[in-house]
Amino acid sequence: PRHLLVEGFDEPWFDAKGEYLACRAASYVWEFLGKSGLPAGDFPVTYSETAIGLHLGYVHRGGSHGISGYDWKWLLDFADHAFGIK
Repeated sequence: PRHLLVEGFDEPWFDAKGEYLACRAASYVWEFLGKSGLPAGDFPVTYSETAIGLHLGYVHRGGSHGISGYDWKWLLDFADHAFGIK
């Protein structure tokens, strides 16, 4: 499986908890295929990096839908690991 980082937003038309649960369910596929899935734990609090694994990650953030400095940091750190830079 490919590396995947999913971000959930606290907007009325998004289902952040459902997105997380979908990632949690998909995590078994990553593990079955020999890659690490989501780290163990519950639905992460806002801006927590605890649900970001090496191959599959989920970030829950507040604010409006869009790209912020936080998004770039999470994405670039995740990509660094994916390409073996860190």
